[in-house]
Amino acid sequence: MISVQAAAWLAVGLFTVGWLGRRTLLGRAVRETGVIFALYALWQQVLNMTVLHTAGAVGRGRWIIHAEKILHLPSEKSVQEWFLPHRSLISFANWYYAVAHYPDVIAMLVWLFFWHQTRYRWGRWLLIIATGLSLPLQAIPVAPPRLMPGLGVVDTARLLGHPIYSPAGLRDPSQLTAMPSVHCLWASLAAAGFLVVSHSRWRWVVLLHPAITFWAVVVTGNHWWLDGICSLGLLAITLAVLAAPRIVRTWSGGSPPANRMAKVSSSSSRAFPPACP
Repeated sequence: MISVQAAAWLAVGLFTVGWLGRRTLLGRAVRETGVIFALYALWQQVLNMTVLHTAGAVGRGRWIIHAEKILHLPSEKSVQEWFLPHRSLISFANWYYAVAHYPDVIAMLVWLFFWHQTRYRWGRWLLIIATGLSLPLQAIPVAPPRLMPGLGVVDTARLLGHPIYSPAGLRDPSQLTAMPSVHCLWASLAAAGFLVVSHSRWRWVVLLHPAITFWAVVVTGNHWWLDGICSLGLLAITLAVLAAPRIVRTWSGGSPPANRMAKVSSSSSRAFPPACP
């Protein structure tokens, strides 16, 4: 994970270089990359300022266990036990958890910027709003499965000798930002961006990425099922927020009742960026 300071300096450098070449497409792309790094640094800094305590983290973890039992979700321990004998799969899950949730969002934004520029701002706002909505929830300490006393879920990264987090565990507030899962949020967000804009028959393949991410965050002991489900809820809210202005304009346009439903139907596809070949 890039530090706040490194991301901020990268943002300044990229934005400066991009501004010097602002009349070219590459210059604008570099400048936009600087903006994304600046947003990342801001997100990390806000987390550092708001996630300051650990009180109640274990209690909230127990509440999640109870809620998942009510919903008849499989326990994280049982899922992990299915895969623990297969160390190659566990190693893959560790790797996927550690690195796959950054390239996915970057790939979506790069694809929109160079091939679908009229949709790029929509994709950027999709990322900004969804991540912003996650911040208030992340500020509430929640123990992940690997840190729950007596649950028996293993920290698979530490098990295989390449730990991602410090050994401080429950004493480290930064390890208690488990709800919602930003890994699942960004994976689902990237997939949504490709699905909304692309018109390719192969676009549905991108759903494999959030599916693998959901599996990886659970099997590594880093997240609860509800962490991922909550992230899907935030994504749905974000999509609704981005669609709302067009829907409001449609219904406030003064169209006759007979024509209004047809107008809403024709504009519903425009609530998101129109599909393109």
